[in-house]
Amino acid sequence: MSTNILPMAIAGAALLTLTTTGTAQAVTFFTNRTAWESAVGRFTTETFDAPVANAPVITFANGVTSTGSGGSILNEIGGGTYLGRVDTSGNFPDHFREIRWVFPKPVFGFAADWIDTTTGSGLTVSGNFDGSGVQTISFRDRLGDPGTGFLGIVGIASFSELVFREEVAVFGDIGDEFFQVDNLSTTVVPTPALLPGLIGLGLGIWRKRKPEAMTD
Repeated sequence: MSTNILPMAIAGAALLTLTTTGTAQAVTFFTNRTAWESAVGRFTTETFDAPVANAPVITFANGVTSTGSGGSILNEIGGGTYLGRVDTSGNFPDHFREIRWVFPKPVFGFAADWIDTTTGSGLTVSGNFDGSGVQTISFRDRLGDPGTGFLGIVGIASFSELVFREEVAVFGDIGDEFFQVDNLSTTVVPTPALLPGLIGLGLGIWRKRKPEAMTD
């Protein structure tokens, strides 16, 4: 019984610590890879070296499952990058309405080199980055046009999936959004700066509960 208390306390502490301080924010954005890597400490990177043919469901070498819904193109790996195409508005019936990436393990942050994410109607990515509900991020807001560059995100709670959709409100919806991704990095642990406080609070809760648990 007591073995589950520490992880639960640490998870709760992450949300409490970051939402009650003056400098807190639910999501931290990075447009510099070195800064993102320094913030997360440990990470793994998918370089998309192994080609995978277009299909509604494909799996990256790092175990991420990419699923396109409501269409047949484009969801593949080729030329050293991931290639996707979304048409959330439904103007093109053969284009996927959305593409969903599911991580093999929950992550606290992800980062990648994004290519041409705003050359059409624009691209958005959604995820539950703070544990309170889904947040949607516009690549046009973060990278401008044509939406090429590095963008990394660190949340305050673990999340298991990302959903890519067309940003249909931009430019009166001109059709769809084709995009590419390279060097997808993920981290499965909280940022190093958070760990001492989270572990300390978790241990404090665990010690208070330990005598009670020992009586079971």
